[in-house]
Amino acid sequence: MDKGLPLNDKAPPGEQLEPANPWPHVLLPPLHERVDSSATGGGSIRAVYEHGIEFIDQMGSIDGYMAAWMGTAALICLALGIWTLLDAPTAYPLHALWVFGLVLTLAVGRIDSVGYRYQPVLFDKQAQKVHLFSDLGTPWWEVWKLFGRTSFRVDSFDWESVRGEVAELQVLGGTNLPRKEYALMLAVTDRPGGTNVIARFGVGFTMGYDGGATQMGRWEHIRRYMRGEGPALAYGDALYVDESMGNWWGALTFAQPLLGPGSKAYWTGEALRGAWFLTIPVGLFMLVFLLPLTVPASLIRWLAHKGKGVPRWPDEIQASVGSSVDPPMGGPRASHAAIDYGKPIPQFTLKEKRARDKRRKQGLA
Repeated sequence: MDKGLPLNDKAPPGEQLEPANPWPHVLLPPLHERVDSSATGGGSIRAVYEHGIEFIDQMGSIDGYMAAWMGTAALICLALGIWTLLDAPTAYPLHALWVFGLVLTLAVGRIDSVGYRYQPVLFDKQAQKVHLFSDLGTPWWEVWKLFGRTSFRVDSFDWESVRGEVAELQVLGGTNLPRKEYALMLAVTDRPGGTNVIARFGVGFTMGYDGGATQMGRWEHIRRYMRGEGPALAYGDALYVDESMGNWWGALTFAQPLLGPGSKAYWTGEALRGAWFLTIPVGLFMLVFLLPLTVPASLIRWLAHKGKGVPRWPDEIQASVGSSVDPPMGGPRASHAAIDYGKPIPQFTLKEKRARDKRRKQGLA
C-alpha cells in the first residue's frame, strides 16, 4: 500500500522556499545534482522540437469531460422543459425550473468548451528557458460563447532559477474515496539559487500508488535534457496521444470502457492492476444501462474539443526551439556513465531523502 511521501516539512537551512508549497511536498536537490537513476517523461511529453520538449498539463487528459456531462444535462433539461410545456402549459414554476437548469448547465459546461485544449510547459534547451502557456478564459457570465478560443498569456523563466518539487495531493478516486496522487511542480525563484518563489506550476500528469517515483523520474529526465545530458524522449517512453480523439470511433466511445481504442486494457484488467473481475462488470453496466447517455456526452465532448484552439507559441519562442520532429522510438537507453558530475551521484528514495535531510539538519551528515 502506498503510504505517501516521507515529507520533509522542515527543510534544512538554505533549502526552504518562500512562499512554501501549500501541499505536502519534497524539495528536490538543485539542478546540478542527480536525483534518480531512471529518467523518463512518464507519457506526459506532447511534442518534441529540435531544441525543446513540450509537456502537457494535468487537465489536458480530461479535456471536455465537464462540457460532455453538463451538455448532456442541458439536453435533459431542454427535453423535460419541452415535455412539461406540452403536457402542462400553465405549470410556470416547472417551466422556470427547467429554464434555470438549462442556463446553469450551459454556464458550467462552457467553462470546458472554450479556450485551449491544454496548457503546455515548454523546455527550451537552446535558450535555457521554461515557457508556460496559460489560458485566461472568459468572464463566467458570457454564456453565449460556447466554443472558440480565449485570451492567453505566455510566461518565460530562466531555467537556472527553477527548483523541482514532488507534491502529494489528495484527490477523489473512482469510488469517491480520497486517494493520494503525486505531482511534479516547478518553483521559479527570483534569481538562480534564490529562495523567493515568484511562480509555481505543475508539469505533466499526476500519478498515484508509486510514492512519487514517476515524478522524480520526470524531473531527472527534464534536468538531464536541459543540461545536454539526455535525449528528448527516453527509452520506453512515448508521446502523449489522446486516443479518444484520434478517430470518430474513439470519440464516440470515450465513456465506454469496453468499446473503442484502449478497451483491451479493461477486458484484461490491465487498466486496474489486473482486476478484470471489476473492470468487466463495470464496463458491462455502463454499456447496458448508460449507453443512451454516453453517446450524446461523447459527441458533445468531441465538439467541445474541436471547438477549442491548439496552443501556439510566439514566433520568437518557436524560432528558438525549432520545428517539431519525430523522436526516435526504442533503441538502447542512453548511457550517462561518461558524465562527470563532480562528485559521487547519490542514489536514494524519497524515504532515504527525508532521513538524509533530517541528519543534515541535526548536523550528523
